[in-house]
Amino acid sequence: MKPIYFVLILFFISIFAQAQVIRRWESSKSAIKSKHMPCEVHPNVFTDFGWSFPDVKSRPVNLSADGYEFVYRGVNFKLAKANINDISVARDGHVITTEHIQKSNNTIYFDKKMLRLKAITRYKWVSHTYYQSTMVPVTQYRNVTTYQYDYASHSSHPVSSMQSYTTYQSHMTPVTSNTWQPYTDYVPDVPVFDYYDLNLDKENHLLLYTYQGKYYLQNPQYLQATDEDKVNYILVDNDVNGKYTDPDDAMMFNSWNPYNKASKYKPIAYTRENYWKPTSYYEGEEFVYPSVSNSQLTIDSKNDEYEGVKDKGRVYFENIPSGAVSTINGKSYHLGSGEKDLKCEYGVFNLKIARTGFLDYDTIFTVNDQNKEVHIVYNEPIQGAELKITNIFSKNYYINVANASGFSKTYHNTNIVSIPEGNDSVEVFTNGNSVTLHVQAKVGEKVDLDFEAELKKITTQSKDVPEQTEQPKEGKTEETK
Repeated sequence: MKPIYFVLILFFISIFAQAQVIRRWESSKSAIKSKHMPCEVHPNVFTDFGWSFPDVKSRPVNLSADGYEFVYRGVNFKLAKANINDISVARDGHVITTEHIQKSNNTIYFDKKMLRLKAITRYKWVSHTYYQSTMVPVTQYRNVTTYQYDYASHSSHPVSSMQSYTTYQSHMTPVTSNTWQPYTDYVPDVPVFDYYDLNLDKENHLLLYTYQGKYYLQNPQYLQATDEDKVNYILVDNDVNGKYTDPDDAMMFNSWNPYNKASKYKPIAYTRENYWKPTSYYEGEEFVYPSVSNSQLTIDSKNDEYEGVKDKGRVYFENIPSGAVSTINGKSYHLGSGEKDLKCEYGVFNLKIARTGFLDYDTIFTVNDQNKEVHIVYNEPIQGAELKITNIFSKNYYINVANASGFSKTYHNTNIVSIPEGNDSVEVFTNGNSVTLHVQAKVGEKVDLDFEAELKKITTQSKDVPEQTEQPKEGKTEETK
């Protein structure tokens, strides 16, 4: 066999063998790392991060004749109508303040999903990478001959050696620059709301909205921590209990403000910046668990403990149907059909098997010293419908499907998903905003949705002059708000 053929065979064998190993993430940069950071609560996420249109939820309130009681940060509070325009706040049975009704300024809302959208021209920093010819130093080697004198023979002998030297060569190097560009965006059209600003104490306040004869209680505050890389962890309290890390709460990773011309561009390697996602998403998809104690935000990444571990286990798959699409921690694997076993790095993994006509099969498994061999048997899920969403026009988007039976799943950059039978709520997160669509699905059918067409149906076209709505904002270079 010729040497070149032998080398090629070894090359393809090594590539094939590498592809058969299940890895925790595609690269070490894909994982959110464990952190311990000082944190503090700030008064208003709408004021500081309104440009991201935070998905801050609220709690329906029944202000009956007896008032409304709730617990916030372990303290008992009670709301009551003092008169037609005033609300009293009592703590542990004693009235501490009475607040008068106010009008909002088109910046706050109690339910983002109920807002209509409007099309506006928005200005945004857009990064561009191009290549230019640059002279760069290059280390090279050359053979140098010197002469060494031999005193015994009274003669010189040539001696060869390799010496390094530096020269400059022209290389094409990447250069990233930002440009301030206008583009058409669909953003929530926030109306004016009647609300009360309820001061619970010197450090905490809540908002009580009144809308169409009903009341909604919301925590507009947010918790912020900043790591050593100047990445901000922004968390909001969606269930209005004073905590910020419950499954229904939401978190955003923020490094810069793309709508502020003075903000320095800084992408985040391990996640999508400036996207609000439920805490439960990070727990179920990234195996990341946030918690707060003694003014410290802890980010616990379950896969951190396996960094640097070279040991591998093995995963055995059984009954995988032909044509099914399998992903493990977001990466596709060709498991084929029937039985198959693959080498697997140590870690925690989320397996999804998608098959036309059925809901996805999901399972989480761990490979470590205690579980070196894992057996996974595919059990056929219930039948469902296939939803295909076209014309999303975004490089990064999330689709969340939920219904009244408790079904809830989030998909990333996948426009064909399986949905259960019945009335499904389909929420598409793109460009920092969300649009909710409703689908009536039947088993076995294929549902097609044109995202752009649906947007036009629910959009109120804005007649405002674009320059009045989104102008370049000035500020300090490092500012992200």
